Amino acid sequence: MTQEPTIVPIEDENPEKPIVGIDDKKSLATVPKNIKLQLSTTKKMTDDQIMAIRSRTPGQFIKTFAGRGGKQLSYIPVALYVRKLNFVFGYGAWSFEITKSEVMEGQAVVQGLLIVPEIGLRIAQFGGHPVARSKETKEAVDIGDTFKAAASDCLKKCCSMIGMFADLYSPSDFVELEPPKEASADEKEMQNMKRIIEKSDAKGIKKSVDGVKKSKKYSKEQKKTILGWMDKRMSALPDGEPVS
Repeated sequence: MTQEPTIVPIEDENPEKPIVGIDDKKSLATVPKNIKLQLSTTKKMTDDQIMAIRSRTPGQFIKTFAGRGGKQLSYIPVALYVRKLNFVFGYGAWSFEITKSEVMEGQAVVQGLLIVPEIGLRIAQFGGHPVARSKETKEAVDIGDTFKAAASDCLKKCCSMIGMFADLYSPSDFVELEPPKEASADEKEMQNMKRIIEKSDAKGIKKSVDGVKKSKKYSKEQKKTILGWMDKRMSALPDGEPVS
C-alpha cells in the first residue's frame, strides 16, 4: 500500500515572498474569450481569480513519492493549496470543514466541505489515508496524524474540482494562456484619449474636433477612431451633434 508523505515543508527561505504560479500577481494573464471556468455559484469569479487558479505550477514545488510497483507519482504539498486559496479568495474568505470521519478497512476516511461564501461555492469531497500501524503489535498509531493526512487529501480533491493545479493532475484539460502584452506608447495614448472623451461634455468635444483633425500626432486611422469615439459620446448627450 502506498502513501503520500504527510509533512512536506515548502522549500522557500522566505514564506512571505510571493511564489510565481501560486500567489504572485505576475503569474496572472489575460483570459481569452473562449476560455472560461464555469461553476454553479451565485456569483462568478473574476478573470484574475480564474487565471490565478489556472496558472502553471512552479516545477520546484512538484514532489514525488513511490506508488504501487515502484512507480513515481507526482503531488503538490497541501501548504501550497492553502497559499493559493488565500491568494484567490482572500484570507478568512474561505473555509474547509470536516463533516464526517471514520476508519474503514484500514483507511481513515473523511468527508469535507470547501466553502467560499462570497461566490456561493460549496464543494464536498472524500479523502483518505492508510492507518499507520506498529510493526510489532500491528496496533494503530498516530491516528490523529492519519486523519490529518486524510483531511489534506480531501481538501486537495475539493480544490481539484475548480481546476487547481490542473496542469499536474489533468494535463489534457490544462490550457497554457499567454501573458498580457505591455501596451505601446501609442496604444496608451489612444486609451487615455478614449477615457477623456467618455467623460467630456458636448462643448468640450466641439472644441477638440479641429485640434484632432489638424494634429500631426495622430495617423489618419487614429483620427478616424478618435472622431468615431466623439460621435458616439455626442449621441449619448442631449445637446450632442455629429462631429465627423
